Amino acid sequence: MTLNFRNRIALFTALAAAFTIGLVFLVVYSVVYSSAYKHLDEDIRLEKEEVLNNLRWMGDSIIIESMPEWDEKEHQQTEINPVFLQVVGKNGKLLFQSSNLRKDILLFNPDMTKDAFSTAISATSVSGKGSFLSPMSKIP
Repeated sequence: MTLNFRNRIALFTALAAAFTIGLVFLVVYSVVYSSAYKHLDEDIRLEKEEVLNNLRWMGDSIIIESMPEWDEKEHQQTEINPVFLQVVGKNGKLLFQSSNLRKDILLFNPDMTKDAFSTAISATSVSGKGSFLSPMSKIP
């Protein structure tokens, strides 16, 4: 199949336009993707630091000394980039969740071998405002 000069120009112009549009799309997509994940990752790291700075480990228990982080407005409403708090025991039983989760539960796999971040929590009980709760098996 031979194309005349006019059809070849039209074909090559269309291919050049398609290639340029595809290249621009990939560049914009990669910039937005990387910046959004960088921002989200930074938010999660900051939240983790805020929460862990208010926890103290004593034996096999976690003591929550002061947790203004759990009462922050961002954990009580759903927003564009929400931050949810959820505490589960080693057996996967839900101990606490922020009010913006409502009745939803974040999935937790107690057999997960990959650390989500570089902090190990091996508590069997949790406390609130400095007082100990009963062991997880007895928490209602």
